[in-house]
Amino acid sequence: MTHRFASVAKVAAVGTAVGLLSACSTMSEEQVGTIVDREMQDANAEMEETRNMAQEAMTTAENAEATANEAQSTADEALSKTEDNEEKIDRMFERTMQK
Repeated sequence: MTHRFASVAKVAAVGTAVGLLSACSTMSEEQVGTIVDREMQDANAEMEETRNMAQEAMTTAENAEATANEAQSTADEALSKTEDNEEKIDRMFERTMQK
């Protein structure tokens, strides 16, 4: 996820630089500064949104892992009970055969 975050930041920086180069010849320094500020705010907003999405994905993954662990525990318990029942049935069958 860090690579994606870095990529977004690089694209924003390149876009800002290109915009500055093309705008410098026709705009005042104050206008260029305003544009740069706006671009940086947009880039920061996108990065924050990406960070929030990553956090939501992490939370979902953690919940899925907890559910999977619970399911594994239930399956292990069911297997243990099945094996116990199988042993009981085998002992009962042996006793019946001995009679």
